[in-house]
Amino acid sequence: MNTAQHGTRSLILVAAVAASVASPAFADSAIYGGGPFYSGGTPVMNDLRASGFTTVMLWSIHVDANGDLNLNDQKLVSKGAYVGTNTSWSAQLQTLKQAPTSVNRIEVSIGSGGVADFEHIRDLVNSTASGGGTGPNSILYRNFQVLRQVTGADAADFDDESAYDLASATAFGKMLAGQGYKITFVPYTNQGFWSSLKSNLGASVDRIYLQVYDGGAGNDPKQWSSALGMTVRPGLWSLHGSGCASGDSPSSVKTRMTAWKASTGIPGGFMWLYDDIQKCSASGRNTADYAAAINGAVASRTASADFGASSTGLTSTFAGQVNPGDARIVTQRWNFGDGSQGAGATASHTYARAGTYPVTLTVVDEEGHAQSKTRNVSVAE
Repeated sequence: MNTAQHGTRSLILVAAVAASVASPAFADSAIYGGGPFYSGGTPVMNDLRASGFTTVMLWSIHVDANGDLNLNDQKLVSKGAYVGTNTSWSAQLQTLKQAPTSVNRIEVSIGSGGVADFEHIRDLVNSTASGGGTGPNSILYRNFQVLRQVTGADAADFDDESAYDLASATAFGKMLAGQGYKITFVPYTNQGFWSSLKSNLGASVDRIYLQVYDGGAGNDPKQWSSALGMTVRPGLWSLHGSGCASGDSPSSVKTRMTAWKASTGIPGGFMWLYDDIQKCSASGRNTADYAAAINGAVASRTASADFGASSTGLTSTFAGQVNPGDARIVTQRWNFGDGSQGAGATASHTYARAGTYPVTLTVVDEEGHAQSKTRNVSVAE
């Protein structure tokens, strides 16, 4: 409310509801998708932007023996040039991050089960023929450079499920990191390989996703997090199959993600697969419902800050009204608007002269998140 004047006393009345709820943030929620992400056009892009998912995974990039790149069965890049039939795809993908949107990251996911992508990568990395290796003139370098230009990808996601060749995967990852890709993994088995690859690639690896469905259904996110030295983002398979009877519903996703948040402190999760979400779409199980299931279970709640104040003469008394969110509040700082400062949940300050002063309360939680609230406070002689 606006400050009301009552003789020598001014009051700030703060609506309790304004400080009673901390605002949730989106979790790191990712969605893998195949054909619709290429051929679905603007309707699919808009669905993703409004969904609540923060990361879009372009699945799956397949690498041919000659280095050509495909999105599933659609040829994308050959001999250092984009050759896809969807000439508007790059422009469509650019809209994903345009406000209003929840999407802030795009990844290209390389490989999958039952394909020889990483075997082809191994052979190309080790080749001494023209175009082999990982240097700027190699076919891998040229094609993945074009792929990043076309997709605007922030990261390359490794889904090696068969080759597990550490030397070539390391060389390939370092090449991609040099091009500006962050590196992520999405394993379901062979923990030792992924641990060694993470060690080899160092800080280039900024996320690890974990398959907790199909062949990885028995995976424990806490155990994998400990083994890999990074908290994983577990993933589940949406409803799919005959009668949409297999997989996890949004309510099941929320239950399982909530448990992993409590046991492991997961910072996010992912859904596989957008194609199936579309096929099984119905009330309560649309794209946004799956994103809400992850966000509702995992998203961190940051502190909210507000305060009330009362003034008698030149002296004002302040009382913070703070909700800590998910983390403990460690600091409450006051800026009284006249160059003076204070600390604590409550404060009192005497001004040198009458006037209106912008008073700010800043709260900081143990994770370093800061929230501030400023209100004008009037004092009179």
